[in-house]
Amino acid sequence: GGVGLPSWEGPRPSADLKAAQVVNWQPIRQASRWSGSVWEKVHGSLDEGADFLPPDLIDEAFMCKITSASKVREAAPGPQKPAVARVLGKESALAADLSHAMLVR
Repeated sequence: GGVGLPSWEGPRPSADLKAAQVVNWQPIRQASRWSGSVWEKVHGSLDEGADFLPPDLIDEAFMCKITSASKVREAAPGPQKPAVARVLGKESALAADLSHAMLVR
């Protein structure tokens, strides 16, 4: 068999918190792409004892109290429209966004 993908072994949020934002902790979902990837190196450094960010910092950035999460859901029932409409199509916009990101580096 090949190399299996890792599972999350890090700290878990407390039961009274719910995700306010979702971050894809495992961007590679195919084992064949895992070997030699930067994500394999990051995961390896965590296994070797690299420090996690403090859980309270993570909770503050990405979590909210369950009571707060239900209020947020009620306030925004559907997808939010952007303040400014896109002029370019999705693929052209992506290319423009990537070009812009490279220019501002």
